[in-house]
Amino acid sequence: MNVNKLKKTLSVLLIAAFMLSAAGCSMIDYKKAEKLKNDGDYAAAQEMYIALGDYKDSAELANECGYQVAKAAYDSEDYETAAGLFDKLGSYKNSAELKQDCDDRMLSAKLVGKWVSGSVDIADVVQAVFDALSGNMDVAALAANCNFDNCVLVLKAEFTDSGTFILGYDSSAFVDPFLAALKDGFQIMMEDTLRQSITDNGLTMEDVEAYYGTSDLDELFAIESGITIGDYFDSLVSRDTLISIYDSMSFTGAYNVENGDITLTLGTESETAAYDSDSDSFSMSGEGLTEGEITFTRETA
Repeated sequence: MNVNKLKKTLSVLLIAAFMLSAAGCSMIDYKKAEKLKNDGDYAAAQEMYIALGDYKDSAELANECGYQVAKAAYDSEDYETAAGLFDKLGSYKNSAELKQDCDDRMLSAKLVGKWVSGSVDIADVVQAVFDALSGNMDVAALAANCNFDNCVLVLKAEFTDSGTFILGYDSSAFVDPFLAALKDGFQIMMEDTLRQSITDNGLTMEDVEAYYGTSDLDELFAIESGITIGDYFDSLVSRDTLISIYDSMSFTGAYNVENGDITLTLGTESETAAYDSDSDSFSMSGEGLTEGEITFTRETA
C-alpha cells in the first residue's frame, strides 16, 4: 500500500472521529443544558448554552435563560441586578422596556426621604403674613418699615415610598428673624404715627416732654396705653400664629417616574424635576409648582 495514501486516509478518519466526538459532546451538553432549563436552573443552563456557541439554537436559548434570570431578579425587586441583566440582553423580547422600568424604580427609591432647598424668595410668605395681619394694622406702613435681609427661608420636601410627597416651607430657622424684623418695623411705624399725631395736634416734642416728663415715644405710648409698643405688637402677632401660616402653605401631592423623567403633581398643576446622581440632589424646573429653578439636597440629621 502506498504510504502517503495511508497517511491521508488516517488523517481523514481522525478528523471525522474528532468531529463526531465534538458533535457528540455538544449534543450531550445541549441535553444537559436543556434539563437544567427545564428544572428551572436558568443561570447554569445559560452558561452551558453560551459555551455551546452556535450549536443548534443555543444562542436563542441562552438569551431566553438569561431573560428568565433577569425576570426573577425583577420579580424579587432586585432592580439593580435586573437592570444589568436586561441591559446585556439588548432588544431581546421586552428587555429594554424592563431595564428602563428598573431604572425608574431605582430612581423612585432614591427620592424617598427628606430634602431641603437653598434659600428661596420670601415674597409670597411675607404677603401671606401681611394678609393675615391686615385686619389689625396698616400693613402697607408696616411693610415700608421692615427689613427682611436677615430672613432666610428654605423649602422642604419629603418623598414617601407610596408615590406621595409633601412640599412646604421650613419655618424653624425663619420664624424668629422674621418676627424680629416685623417687630422692629412695627416699632418704627408706631413711633412715626405718634410723632405725626403730635405734630397734627400743633404740639412739639418739647411740649410733650414738658407735660409727660419724657420725649421717648415708647414711654409716651406706655403712659397713654399702659403697654409698650413691643408688648402691644406681641399681643397682635404671636410666634404660633406665624408658624400656623407657614404650615398652611404646605401641600401634599403625587410623584411619578417614567422613562427617567420625574413629574410632581399638586392638584391640577404639575412640574418636572431632574435627579443628579453625582451630587445626590434634584432640581425642580420652576415651571408649574414653583417660580424659578430650585435645587434640593438630601437633609442630614
